[in-house]
Amino acid sequence: NGLAATEGPVIGVYDGTPYLALRDNDRGEVRLFKWQRAGWQQLPTPGLGSGPAMAFSLSGKPLLAYITAGDPQVIRVAYRTGSAWHGVGDAVADVTGKSVSLGLTLDADGRPVVAFREEDPATGRFHAYVKRYERTLP
Repeated sequence: NGLAATEGPVIGVYDGTPYLALRDNDRGEVRLFKWQRAGWQQLPTPGLGSGPAMAFSLSGKPLLAYITAGDPQVIRVAYRTGSAWHGVGDAVADVTGKSVSLGLTLDADGRPVVAFREEDPATGRFHAYVKRYERTLP
């Protein structure tokens, strides 16, 4: 795929097809790839960010949670239809600490559920949080 500097790779499989999400350090983008026959096909990026987590809607649409670049950094969730990314709703949370890690799944009704861990810079303690969206994805 030609990417030399990456971080945070996560892999998911839907209907036998592998998908790979990661951060392209050279461009600062979250990237999504789909395995096609004998190689990875790059799909459109949801934007600048890091720390992707991946899931699939009940109908097979790729879904990513990631930390946006910029100030303030926020945790966003977006899903892909065709060539476009769509936000699920408001940001999950502002990123106020460091050492953030994300998890993403869907509940039985197809609503995204995001878990994240963040280190409090003042105390060095880690806190875990969970948010479930009320919106069911198409």
